[in-house]
Parts: sequence; structure tokens; C-alpha cells
Amino acid sequence: MHQILIYSDSLTWGIIPDTRARLPFDERWPGVLENKLNASGPRIRVIEDCLNGRRTAWDDPFKRGRNGLEGLAQRIEINSPLSLVILMLGTNDFQFCQSYETKRIAEASPRFKARIAGALFVLGLLSAVFGEFFVRRLEIAADLIALSSMIAVTLLLYGVFKPVIRGLPMLAASFNLVGLI
Repeated sequence: MHQILIYSDSLTWGIIPDTRARLPFDERWPGVLENKLNASGPRIRVIEDCLNGRRTAWDDPFKRGRNGLEGLAQRIEINSPLSLVILMLGTNDFQFCQSYETKRIAEASPRFKARIAGALFVLGLLSAVFGEFFVRRLEIAADLIALSSMIAVTLLLYGVFKPVIRGLPMLAASFNLVGLI
């Protein structure tokens, strides 16, 4: 049986607006995904690890344990073996209570951008392999994840190398983006 981990925030948790109640599993998008996949082939288990207020790499000033970067490796280890990990974070990074301005987030350190680019590259590679060899019915979704990841990697690496080498990053990014099409 293949297992898919969804590591996300309240958008996936399924909160019912203006309440603290949660939608039933079959009505949340991970449940819909699991049911559709299981209706057309071998058994797939979708594991939800969703937390209201979870951020990408920032601490929440009011609630502890919301830094998504800190818990990801542990969640992957806990739920292994996994065929796919879906990350859906970032919305809460821009909440009004955050002291981070959009400009500060955009100017994150080159090391952090390079790490994100590396993680997205691996995600793109794994989703392409997953879609190609393991589950044919997920091929389109896996291709979209792989393509999105590679576009993000290209843009992140362009941002990392732009201050170091003039002209060459734009040329490399252009070739990579054309190659993806």
C-alpha cells in the first residue's frame, strides 16, 4: 500500500468558518483525494498532518510549535514508508500578527533559499518518479507537482545567484524554463 503524507496548515485541516469545528474526512480535500484514488486502483492511504497556524519557517508569537520546518523531518520519519509528501504551507506567514514584512520574507538568506530550492528539486524529482513508475493514475498530478517544483527551483536559484554573477543567472533560468515547456 502506498502512503501519502500531507503536511499542511488550516487550509487542509478543514476548519468550518466561524466555528472551531472540522469538516468530516470525506469532505476535506485529502479525504476526497484518498477516496478517488482508491476507487480506481490499488489501496492508497492519505495521512493528514495539518495544524491551524502552521508556518513555513517562522515561529508563531502566540502559539508554540507552529514552525513547519522544525517538525517536517520528524513527521516524515514517523509516517514512513511514504510514496509522496505534499507540502502546503505559507498562508500563515503573512498574518497580520506577524512582525515579518513581505520584503523581509522575500529577502530571506541565500542559504535558506538554497535549502528550499534543494527540497523542491527533490520533491520535483520524487513526484516525477512516483507518477511515472508507481501510480499511473497520479501521473498528471505528479507531473504538475514536478513542473511547479522545478519552476520554483529555477526562480529561487536565480535569486540566489543574481547578486553574485551578472547576466548568467538570467540566461540559465531562461534555458531551464524553456526546457520545462
